[in-house]
Amino acid sequence: MLSLDQMLNVELLIKDKKQYRTANIFGFIAYSARNPYVAKVLKDKDFWQSLNARTEGWILYAIKPDSEYYVGGNADYINHSLGLEPTDYPQLVILSIGSNRVMMQRNYPISDESLDDAYKSIEQQINTVTAAVKKILPCNMQTTNVSREVIKALDAELASDRWKRVSVSFADFIIKLLSILSFSVPIGV
Repeated sequence: MLSLDQMLNVELLIKDKKQYRTANIFGFIAYSARNPYVAKVLKDKDFWQSLNARTEGWILYAIKPDSEYYVGGNADYINHSLGLEPTDYPQLVILSIGSNRVMMQRNYPISDESLDDAYKSIEQQINTVTAAVKKILPCNMQTTNVSREVIKALDAELASDRWKRVSVSFADFIIKLLSILSFSVPIGV
């Protein structure tokens, strides 16, 4: 995970991709001042190092809250620098570069309910991207196919997570319904 301490542009991404010999996939943790837990995760040295250790084969950028480029968050800065569409925050922004421009972009929500939720949300998405990148053949690492595979993996993870939440909510509903019904049925009837 690289801390953005210089002006962000497509040329920087291309240079970093060559320097670090990574896949043609980039991630940005986009957040604003309204996301205090994400900011705390990124500011904490231990959280930062843990997340950094998980980004193998691709580059993830984040602006630390104490950086000169952090002015109430980094989301507007990232959007403006790369010409991306503004979205709700916090998000993991995944993109690939081709013909010296952004070719593909997807945004994935990051939880900011608590410090633990923020860390787990970022960690889960990083792990998903890293696992997808590891499955790509070396000859395809510099193509836009990498981003397609990563996006498919993240979409599947997001759908699975939503299904788990719906399943838990439905199970809670059934339990509550059964408890209501058990109290309303007279015994011996």
